[in-house]
Amino acid sequence: MQNNDVPYQRQVNPGEQTGPISLSNLTINFSNFATNFKDAFAASSSGVSLSGLFFLLIVIVTVGYLFVTQYTLQQTEKGAVNTIETARQLQSIKEANREQPLRNFYIKTALNCCCLGEWKNNYVDITALEYAIKQGYRCLDFEIYSLNNVPIVGASTKMEDFHHTETFNHLNFADVCTKINELAFTQAPNKDDPLLINLRIKSDNKDVNFVKKIIESIKTFGNKLLGPECNYEFGGYNLGRVPIKKFMGKVIVMIDISNPIVKTNCPSKDSNSDSCLHQYVNFGTGSPFLHDLKYEMNVKNAPNMNELIDHNKKNMSIVFPDPPYTVNVNFNVAKAFGCQLIGMMPLIKDPNLKLYNKVFNKEGSAFKLKPSELCYQPVVVETPLAQNPALSFATRNYKTDYSSWSG
Repeated sequence: MQNNDVPYQRQVNPGEQTGPISLSNLTINFSNFATNFKDAFAASSSGVSLSGLFFLLIVIVTVGYLFVTQYTLQQTEKGAVNTIETARQLQSIKEANREQPLRNFYIKTALNCCCLGEWKNNYVDITALEYAIKQGYRCLDFEIYSLNNVPIVGASTKMEDFHHTETFNHLNFADVCTKINELAFTQAPNKDDPLLINLRIKSDNKDVNFVKKIIESIKTFGNKLLGPECNYEFGGYNLGRVPIKKFMGKVIVMIDISNPIVKTNCPSKDSNSDSCLHQYVNFGTGSPFLHDLKYEMNVKNAPNMNELIDHNKKNMSIVFPDPPYTVNVNFNVAKAFGCQLIGMMPLIKDPNLKLYNKVFNKEGSAFKLKPSELCYQPVVVETPLAQNPALSFATRNYKTDYSSWSG
């Protein structure tokens, strides 16, 4: 079977999980270079051009400079991320709100939450994930690629490109799931709340081993996963209408179902398979019950505002920013339409993110209840009063001194 793995645009060391360069490797590389250069210089007396050696020296020094610059950039960005401070303003969902359905909440959402900043020419790092969890984000979004049949986490500004990441490095998806399981239900300020995990699988690799490894990583969450009744997109029903109390302390798996590999290797809804990813989908992103929206096109300039509001009363939406993905969306605009999962880039600290955090901090929760006018209000018809027998339309018997009849 053809292997459609990611050919990296920038890849220094494919085996490195938290960065393409290590300082020890860098020291060894320059040590080797010095030895090789000495040997080459000695060989110059045997006819090797000094100008050629000088050119080689310039190339090696330039490459070394780029390596050091990238390493410094990653370490600087990591150092700027405060993973000690937690969003202590946020607590678990208020008891009084737990009868409300999932669709009635704005949920604090982190997009590409392993990125140390922008999605291009940057790094993914566990540090960024730890920051998002400790800041109380309860919907975590990831791009999943394939590298040698192994699911990895990277990022790109090209939503439809399944063959390149634009980050300098990648993380193993299995390691990411392990870290989430380790922190989200222990060290998060709202550790008892539901945790939504949104996977955008950017690969057309249908190899069964690749799919199995994604499933194995999802199984890391063990008994925190929802029960089998919630598999296969909740059996085709709307998960958003379920009271949020059913999801406390649980992981809700959301996967973009537009990718065919989600439903590959699936026998049927009534059968289990260790290679059917659809079996583990609780909420299908891109389904009628959960729309994925581009901010400018589908929200800010929505063709029909009332239609969008009505959709979000009964269903849910996740909102993404627009290319080049360097500015967060205006939370107030998407909020006015009732969009629940308004995605932010947690380490791009612009005014939109500050407003976003202010709203959730004021609420004291990562789950803010929507105003009643943006929630679905079922029409309840009161039980009619019993009919007055005197006003009945039933057949009646009439009688006079001369005759009798019914009518």
